[in-house]
Amino acid sequence: MMQHQIAAVEKLRKVKVGALLMDMGTGKTLTALELGIRRLNAGKADCILWLCPVSVRRTIAAEVDKHTDAMWEIVRPRGIRNPDANVYIAGIESLSSSVSLNARLLELTQAKRCFLVCDESSLIKNPKARRTLAIWRLGERCPYRLILNGTPLSNNETDLYAQWYLLDPRILGYSSFYAFAANHLEYDPDRPGRVVKAHNVEYLTRKMQPYL
Repeated sequence: MMQHQIAAVEKLRKVKVGALLMDMGTGKTLTALELGIRRLNAGKADCILWLCPVSVRRTIAAEVDKHTDAMWEIVRPRGIRNPDANVYIAGIESLSSSVSLNARLLELTQAKRCFLVCDESSLIKNPKARRTLAIWRLGERCPYRLILNGTPLSNNETDLYAQWYLLDPRILGYSSFYAFAANHLEYDPDRPGRVVKAHNVEYLTRKMQPYL
């Protein structure tokens, strides 16, 4: 690893949940793998469950082969073929529509202690979306959780809530999006849903900093 990756691992190895917000090409995947494999080697987790865009599942598998000697499997709706794999990879978008895939992953998280990685976590920024709710359910069963993204925000502070709720609702301190919005978001009265200003951003930054 490079120095910035080592620094990230040294910080996040001390906490059960965390966020790697790193520019493209700076090695998010290797950093996340290092954190996950350390948990496996220490006997604190049984496997890594890596959720990512469907289009990059094979890329993640290739990175696992490149950097580790772990066995991986891309999880399909019909079920898990290798119960002894170290890394299970599934597409985030598929969780919006596939009841079978949701069921297979729920079974996995109930049977094993999973280190959950949500790669490109901006895909779950909508707290009402099916895939967001599905991944929240999985996260509740995983003792370790990590989100990966290239930027903290793709639009505005609205994006933060769902991603950090996955890690732990206690970090930002809100158990519902409405409570979060009431304290931090100002909406356009003429265009419902359009955020015109964010408040108390420094508070959010301080809350996130230990896990970021």
